[in-house]
Amino acid sequence: MKRVAIIVSSQYGQTLKIAECLRSVLEEFDQCARLFLVNSDKEMSVIRLEEFDGVIVGGPVYVGSLPSVIQKWTRLHSEELNKIPVGFFTVSLNAADRRPEARNDDIRVIKDFLEHTGLKPVLTSSLIGAIHYRQYGFFEKWILRRVYRSLGGPTDTKRNHELTDWNTVKSFAHSFANIVEGAIPEVLVPNLD
Repeated sequence: MKRVAIIVSSQYGQTLKIAECLRSVLEEFDQCARLFLVNSDKEMSVIRLEEFDGVIVGGPVYVGSLPSVIQKWTRLHSEELNKIPVGFFTVSLNAADRRPEARNDDIRVIKDFLEHTGLKPVLTSSLIGAIHYRQYGFFEKWILRRVYRSLGGPTDTKRNHELTDWNTVKSFAHSFANIVEGAIPEVLVPNLD
């Protein structure tokens, strides 16, 4: 049985929810998937990469980058990670925006993370997150409401809005499960140029 570590940072919980879905799909493939939530330096030390046949790393995008703790962890372990199959995903509201400039921003965030950390994943994805209006402060709520009004998105600030495309999440997990099993030998990283 192949063992996969899913290592994420999550602020409002949507990235963690996505990671739980990934774990569930991997387990359907008879892979033992273990989830690690890394939101502080203290949590980084409990992960023993030598126990795993593959790793998925993911995190939310806020103000154009991923949390520093997941960047730091990945940079510290990139040499070891690059010896096994690694999947990488970001979670953002930008992923729901189909305008070319939004797509370019997603590609830039992924490229910056990979350049900064030295990670060489075999699979990457930009996944759609959620709008947590009820957890946001006044200013953040005001900005997001204006942005989504212009895009025709949800603006009801009295509730949260989950926008995640679960079929895309499951497809990412299926692809990674096949890679870990050796069924898809080619590298599946999109051209980031």
